[in-house]
Amino acid sequence: MTLQDWQIQQGISNAQLAKLIGVHVSYLSHLRKGRRKVSPGLALKIEQISEGAVDKLELLYPKQEN
Repeated sequence: MTLQDWQIQQGISNAQLAKLIGVHVSYLSHLRKGRRKVSPGLALKIEQISEGAVDKLELLYPKQEN
């Protein structure tokens, strides 16, 4: 599941999610749009917060769309 899909499913706003994972809202936006890469530590934190619904490996190695 993507981070964005999980966020929508949980009804969590960008501001709430950014606070949960300890980043600025604009940084979260860049992560979701693929403009920034997630660090291993942040990927693990997101996986833990989402209780495994968002896999850290999918965050670290996103599938390329053609």
